[in-house]
Amino acid sequence: MTNNNNNNSLSIENQQKLEEIKINLSWIGSLLLSRSGILSVISSLGVALLVVFSLDKRLIPLSDEELKVLMTVLLFVIPVSLIHYLIEINIAINKTVKRTEKILGGRIFDSSKGLKGITKEILSSLVVHVPSVMLFLICLVIFYVMYGIWR
Repeated sequence: MTNNNNNNSLSIENQQKLEEIKINLSWIGSLLLSRSGILSVISSLGVALLVVFSLDKRLIPLSDEELKVLMTVLLFVIPVSLIHYLIEINIAINKTVKRTEKILGGRIFDSSKGLKGITKEILSSLVVHVPSVMLFLICLVIFYVMYGIWR
C-alpha cells in the first residue's frame, strides 16, 4: 500500500508520466521477447524455401553440397534461437516474480491455498517443464534431420 500512498502524493502530471513509463516498460519487455522468438521463425521459413528451391534446380542453381550447408545452418539456428528464447522467458519470469514479491513483502504463490499435496506439485511441475521437454524433442528431431542431410 505504500506504493499507492506515494502515487497519491504525486501531482496528476507525474502520475500520468509514471503510468506512461509503466506501459512503455511493459512494451519493451514484450518486444524483447518477441525479438528473441523471431529468429527461429525466420530460420524455419528459410529452410522451407530451400526445400522448395531444391525441387527445381533452375530456381536457384545451388550444388547439392551448398544446399546441404545452407539447410544445416538454418536448421541449427532453430534450436539455438528456441533455447535462447526459453532462457530469456525464464529469466524474465524469475525477475518479475522476485520484484513483485519484494513489492508485496512476501511470496506471490501461497502453497497453503488451492490444490493440496502431490497433485499441486505434479501440475506445477508439468506447467514449468513441458516447454523444456517439448524443446528437447524438437531439438532431437532437428538434429536427426541434420544427420539425415549429411548421411
